[in-house]
Amino acid sequence: MTEAPSKQPQAAQLQMAAIPFLSRLSVFGPDSAGPAFELVTVHVPQKDGTRKPFHVYVCEMSARAKTEFDQAMTDDPQHPWDTLTKEAQDARLEIRQSEIRERLVIATACNEQGDRIFSYADIEALGQLGASVVEPLFLAARRLNKIQESLEQLGEHSGSTNVSVSS
Repeated sequence: MTEAPSKQPQAAQLQMAAIPFLSRLSVFGPDSAGPAFELVTVHVPQKDGTRKPFHVYVCEMSARAKTEFDQAMTDDPQHPWDTLTKEAQDARLEIRQSEIRERLVIATACNEQGDRIFSYADIEALGQLGASVVEPLFLAARRLNKIQESLEQLGEHSGSTNVSVSS
């Protein structure tokens, strides 16, 4: 039995042969613990005024955690997103965006095991910290989790043109 010739050019076949196809094992690994998420170490000054640096881990969010983060930017149980007018959606995004640094740090600052070290109850306290503490954490989390792209998509969904995060 002869094999039917491929319709792909030989160069494309060679390139595909060099890149393995995705499999369940390549995604989840051999253990049942699931994939390991990337952790980066960020050095920030202590709040006590000594400016002595300390380390904070920032983690890549899981797909579920990123969805929850995106939903937290729009959701309010008393006033669901899809019941709001475009103006009300834009107003909510503007309010939530004003807390984007704190919200992203809460969602991604973690210990060595990947457990969050802050909760949403810490939003006000994080907002009172100096930018020299919060900004490095925010920038690392934004880069690691591709947050700018998420916010742009969220703005497209609401029809808003003012969704952005400055660095």
